[in-house]
Amino acid sequence: MKFFVVQPYGRDKGREATVLYEAQSAAEAFTEIDRLTERMRHTGAAPDSIELLVVDDERRIIGRYAH
Repeated sequence: MKFFVVQPYGRDKGREATVLYEAQSAAEAFTEIDRLTERMRHTGAAPDSIELLVVDDERRIIGRYAH
């Protein structure tokens, strides 16, 4: 199973989204979100200025603490 960091743009946030990163695990995808958030802070952008989600290969949204 693959996981993706996405930036949603439509009503169906899992399917109507731009893929930013592909990962082998949900943990890796969330680490990428953390990296992107830190990079945004360094450039002066508010970390919550864009929405980033992790979805699986069926485009289901994965929560950070889901098992």
